Amino acid sequence: MRSNKIIVLSVVFVSAALLFSFRTRLLTAMGEWLVVQSRLEKVDLVVPLGGDRTRQDRAVSYLKQGLAQRIFLVGPDVRPNDYRCMEVPDEKAMPLAEPAFTTHEEALRVRKIAGDYAVRSVLVVTSNYHLRRTKWVFEKVFNGSGVTLRFASAPARSFRIETWWQTYMGRKTVLLEYLALALYYVTVRLKQGARSREQE
Repeated sequence: MRSNKIIVLSVVFVSAALLFSFRTRLLTAMGEWLVVQSRLEKVDLVVPLGGDRTRQDRAVSYLKQGLAQRIFLVGPDVRPNDYRCMEVPDEKAMPLAEPAFTTHEEALRVRKIAGDYAVRSVLVVTSNYHLRRTKWVFEKVFNGSGVTLRFASAPARSFRIETWWQTYMGRKTVLLEYLALALYYVTVRLKQGARSREQE
């Protein structure tokens, strides 16, 4: 009995030592896993998601570089004069939609504008830590639409994703993002299960 306890304690100790030794590599990998970008190519429409001005700034820079033909602002508090403040020509600015308060609502607004204006390719710009969840949500909403989706990151202003655990804001943001990913995954699985039971 005592020998078994010694073995268990030894395994726990070795595991803890290994985790401590590789903690930086593991934490870095956690941050990098959230960042999923596409190769930049010309698109019909560039869309910065709401929540951070750096997303809009990055999207406008892509527009001015000629990577997108038009831009569509979406989010909870976009206003008509936002385009003018960012020096976007009127002919490049898409009409604003109703406010969107979640990533899913933003995806729905973008799909509608894409359908209304025969958009065939969209570049979605969001914060680097938000990319993976954005990709999951948009690909689900756009499934079957025929629209090509691409994703690009805007850097987080308050921390670097490579060293996110070193600041309070980085820890808070990344851990909440993992929680949001888990909740989204569970929600999707539950909905799929409900549909399967209805079809039986």
